[in-house]
Amino acid sequence: MTYSFQSSVGYWVTRLARSLEAELEKRLAEHGMTRGSWAVLSAIAHHDKTTPAELSAYVGIDGAAITRHLDRIAKQGLITRRRGTKDRRSVTVKITAKGAELVPKIAAESL
Repeated sequence: MTYSFQSSVGYWVTRLARSLEAELEKRLAEHGMTRGSWAVLSAIAHHDKTTPAELSAYVGIDGAAITRHLDRIAKQGLITRRRGTKDRRSVTVKITAKGAELVPKIAAESL
Protein backbone atom coordinates (compact mmCIF):
# COMPACT_ATOMS: atom_id res chain seq x y z
CA MET A 1 0.00 0.00 0.00
CA THR A 2 1.36 3.39 -0.99
CA TYR A 3 1.07 6.25 1.49
CA SER A 4 -0.66 9.42 0.35
CA PHE A 5 -0.64 12.55 2.48
CA GLN A 6 -4.26 13.04 1.40
CA SER A 7 -5.21 9.92 3.32
CA SER A 8 -3.80 11.47 6.51
CA VAL A 9 -6.24 12.69 9.16
CA GLY A 10 -3.87 15.57 9.86
CA TYR A 11 -4.10 16.70 6.24
CA TRP A 12 -7.91 16.88 6.38
CA VAL A 13 -7.96 18.54 9.80
CA THR A 14 -5.57 21.19 8.48
CA ARG A 15 -7.70 21.74 5.36
CA LEU A 16 -10.83 22.09 7.49
CA ALA A 17 -9.14 24.52 9.89
CA ARG A 18 -7.89 26.69 7.01
CA SER A 19 -11.33 26.73 5.45
CA LEU A 20 -13.00 27.74 8.72
CA GLU A 21 -10.33 30.36 9.34
CA ALA A 22 -10.83 31.88 5.87
CA GLU A 23 -14.61 32.02 6.39
CA LEU A 24 -14.21 33.69 9.78
CA GLU A 25 -11.76 36.25 8.37
CA LYS A 26 -14.27 37.05 5.60
CA ARG A 27 -17.08 37.58 8.10
CA LEU A 28 -14.89 39.71 10.38
CA ALA A 29 -13.71 41.84 7.46
CA GLU A 30 -17.34 42.81 6.81
CA HIS A 31 -17.21 44.55 10.20
CA GLY A 32 -13.72 46.02 9.71
CA MET A 33 -12.21 43.49 12.14
CA THR A 34 -9.28 41.09 12.05
CA ARG A 35 -9.02 37.87 14.06
CA GLY A 36 -6.63 39.56 16.47
CA SER A 37 -8.81 42.62 16.95
CA TRP A 38 -11.86 40.41 17.45
CA ALA A 39 -10.00 38.38 20.09
CA VAL A 40 -9.13 41.58 21.94
CA LEU A 41 -12.62 43.08 21.66
CA SER A 42 -14.19 39.79 22.74
CA ALA A 43 -11.87 39.56 25.76
CA ILE A 44 -12.92 43.05 26.82
CA ALA A 45 -16.63 42.38 26.28
CA HIS A 46 -16.96 38.80 27.49
CA HIS A 47 -14.13 38.32 29.98
CA ASP A 48 -13.84 41.74 31.62
CA LYS A 49 -10.19 42.24 30.65
CA THR A 50 -9.63 45.97 31.11
CA THR A 51 -5.87 46.58 30.89
CA PRO A 52 -3.40 45.96 28.09
CA ALA A 53 -1.45 43.60 30.39
CA GLU A 54 -4.56 41.51 31.12
CA LEU A 55 -5.43 41.43 27.44
CA SER A 56 -1.91 40.44 26.45
CA ALA A 57 -1.88 37.53 28.90
CA TYR A 58 -5.40 36.41 28.06
CA VAL A 59 -5.15 36.62 24.26
CA GLY A 60 -1.55 35.42 24.18
CA ILE A 61 0.07 38.18 22.16
CA ASP A 62 2.74 40.70 23.13
CA GLY A 63 2.07 44.17 24.46
CA ALA A 64 3.02 45.98 21.26
CA ALA A 65 0.51 43.90 19.26
CA ILE A 66 -2.17 44.56 21.89
CA THR A 67 -1.51 48.29 21.53
CA ARG A 68 -1.93 48.09 17.74
CA HIS A 69 -5.21 46.20 18.12
CA LEU A 70 -6.44 48.68 20.73
CA ASP A 71 -5.50 51.56 18.41
CA ARG A 72 -7.49 49.97 15.59
CA ILE A 73 -10.64 49.23 17.60
CA ALA A 74 -10.51 52.58 19.41
CA LYS A 75 -10.35 54.34 16.02
CA GLN A 76 -13.52 52.43 15.06
CA GLY A 77 -15.22 53.76 18.20
CA LEU A 78 -15.60 50.31 19.76
CA ILE A 79 -13.59 51.02 22.93
CA THR A 80 -12.31 53.94 24.95
CA ARG A 81 -9.00 54.19 26.77
CA ARG A 82 -8.48 56.10 29.99
CA ARG A 83 -5.11 56.94 31.49
CA GLY A 84 -4.66 56.47 35.22
CA THR A 85 -4.82 59.61 37.33
CA LYS A 86 -2.02 58.51 39.67
CA ASP A 87 0.10 56.74 37.08
CA ARG A 88 -0.23 58.00 33.51
CA ARG A 89 1.44 54.82 32.26
CA SER A 90 -1.56 52.77 33.37
CA VAL A 91 -4.40 52.45 30.88
CA THR A 92 -7.89 51.07 31.34
CA VAL A 93 -10.02 50.08 28.37
CA LYS A 94 -13.79 49.99 28.25
CA ILE A 95 -16.19 48.90 25.55
CA THR A 96 -18.43 51.62 24.09
CA ALA A 97 -22.13 51.34 23.28
CA LYS A 98 -21.17 50.86 19.63
CA GLY A 99 -18.78 48.05 20.58
CA ALA A 100 -21.34 46.43 22.89
CA GLU A 101 -23.84 46.45 20.02
CA LEU A 102 -21.37 44.90 17.56
CA VAL A 103 -20.00 42.11 19.76
CA PRO A 104 -23.12 39.90 19.81
CA LYS A 105 -23.53 40.30 16.04
CA ILE A 106 -19.99 39.12 15.37
CA ALA A 107 -20.27 36.37 17.99
CA ALA A 108 -23.42 35.03 16.29
CA GLU A 109 -21.70 35.08 12.91
CA SER A 110 -18.64 33.33 14.31
CA LEU A 111 -20.45 30.13 15.21
